[in-house]
Amino acid sequence: MNALSRGFSLVELMIGLVLLGVLIAIGLPSMRAYSVNSKILALAQSYQASVQQARSHAVLVNSNVDVVLTSAIPTAANVAATASATGPNWIVRVQPNPDAPPPVAPITASNPATVLTDAYVFVEGRGGSDDTTSAGLAAVDINSNVGTLNGVTYDDAKLITFSGLSNAASLLKSAAVQFSASATSGMACAPSGPIRCLMVVISPGGQSKVCDPAATSVGDTRSCT
Repeated sequence: MNALSRGFSLVELMIGLVLLGVLIAIGLPSMRAYSVNSKILALAQSYQASVQQARSHAVLVNSNVDVVLTSAIPTAANVAATASATGPNWIVRVQPNPDAPPPVAPITASNPATVLTDAYVFVEGRGGSDDTTSAGLAAVDINSNVGTLNGVTYDDAKLITFSGLSNAASLLKSAAVQFSASATSGMACAPSGPIRCLMVVISPGGQSKVCDPAATSVGDTRSCT
C-alpha cells in the first residue's frame, strides 16, 4: 500500500468516526428518554400491584391495610414508617386492630401473625429496583400530592387505607401518585418533553389504574379521566 492509499484509508477512517460520533450524539437523548420511560412504567406498575395487594389483603384479614409512601427502607423493621409525599419507597401494612383475635401460636416466619391488636403487621415493601434501597429511583421522582391536573383535583395519596370491605376508606375523592423524570434530568413530561409521566389513580371505591395524564383525547384508554 503506497502513501496515497494509506492517506485515503486514514481519511475514510476519520470520516467514519465523525459519522459514528454524530449518530451517537443524535441517539443518546432518545436512548436516555427510553430508559427513563421504562423505569417510570415499571415503577408505576409495581406501585399499582402493591395497591391491589393491599386491597385484597384487607378483605382477606378483614382489617384496615395501608399503602404508605416513605423515605425509609421498605423492610419489616420500618413497618411503622412515617408517610412522605415524595417517598421513593412504599410499604403495605396491616393496621393494629384491638378487636383482632389472638394469633395462632406459635408465631414463626412460616406462620406470621396476620393482624395484631397493638402493632402494624408487615405485608410487603417495594421501591427502586424492587430491592431494599431507593438507589434505582435516581432517574424517577414520585409525588403523591398531585393537586389539580387536567381539571381534576386529587387527594394526597401518600397514605392509602383499604378497609375489609375493599374500599379506600381514607379517601373522599380519587387520589393519585405521579411518576416522572427526576427534576435534575432536564427532561419534561409530554407533550412538552419526551417523558411519559404516568400516574396511578385510586378511587374511593378501591379501584386503581395506571394512566397517562398527557393522553387527553376522547376515548383514549390511557387517559386518567
